[in-house]
Amino acid sequence: MVLLAACKKDNEQSKTTEPPVVKYPVSFNLSNFSQIISPIASAEKNRQTFALTPTDSLKLATTNLTYVVFDSDGNQVNRLSQLASVPANTYKLISSGPKLISTNGVYGQITDSLAVGAYTVVLIGSTKQISLNTPDDSKSAAGANQFYPVMPLQTSAIYFQSNDKPGDLFYYKGTINVTAGNNTAKKATLNRIVGQLTLNIEDPIPPSAASMELTVVDNTGYKISSNSPNGALISHIYGTSFTASDKGKSNFSYPLYVINTATPFAIQIRIYDAQDNVLLSKTINSISVKANQKTTLTGKLFGASSNLSTGVSSDWGLAGTTIKF
Repeated sequence: MVLLAACKKDNEQSKTTEPPVVKYPVSFNLSNFSQIISPIASAEKNRQTFALTPTDSLKLATTNLTYVVFDSDGNQVNRLSQLASVPANTYKLISSGPKLISTNGVYGQITDSLAVGAYTVVLIGSTKQISLNTPDDSKSAAGANQFYPVMPLQTSAIYFQSNDKPGDLFYYKGTINVTAGNNTAKKATLNRIVGQLTLNIEDPIPPSAASMELTVVDNTGYKISSNSPNGALISHIYGTSFTASDKGKSNFSYPLYVINTATPFAIQIRIYDAQDNVLLSKTINSISVKANQKTTLTGKLFGASSNLSTGVSSDWGLAGTTIKF
């Protein structure tokens, strides 16, 4: 839950003919989620979720908090980023790069100063570094002062960094009206906007298997104006190596977060040996993942009797109904 508050700040009257823009302090206090949050690893072992205090819930579920505000014309006014450190560091993200503006904050509490008017506020909590408007916006490929490109609300979108495995992602978009001489308060809620897809290999990993590659058809981002997955569906390739302790063990599990929660998609599984020769390849079609929902593909990959089934759970870590396909 987010508490948005604004109050009047006294300003001396300008002696010039053009009065300055008067701004008022605005504070944002993140205090809860719409879902119960639990660490997935613990939930897998205990098969249960558990309630957490608001502060602990935010720190366990996310490592980064992004705040973006747009005016009534859809123009970006400010963008801040906060890290889940103790105390929390807060940065203003501008074209020349991140500018540290606070080193003694509390994670989940962000302050800003806005002129009188109506605004759209976006809050993004994530476990991975995100970009806004373009992938890798923290890198300036075009030269100096090209970081963090500013775009209007209508075209703004959230991205994970290129070639990085997506993380958990929570989101809020709402409006706030800043008025002169009046306190403004509003409560809001963060919602998880990604789903999780987990591959579970029931049979033992053979000694000859060295690595696995998953090709997932997914969106590239999440569009703020429509509150929906954004961009063309393209193939994203993720890989992992089997360790010595994985060999010979059953129920190897590999989780992925998925932005595409709107369109059924396919994944391809490839297993390689140490010389990068393909030991097996399997494609699974018509997989659906919903926001805040965990979908598990489970079955045997190795041997003549290989098969997979899919299960769906609306809460992280709870067993879902198995569906054969």
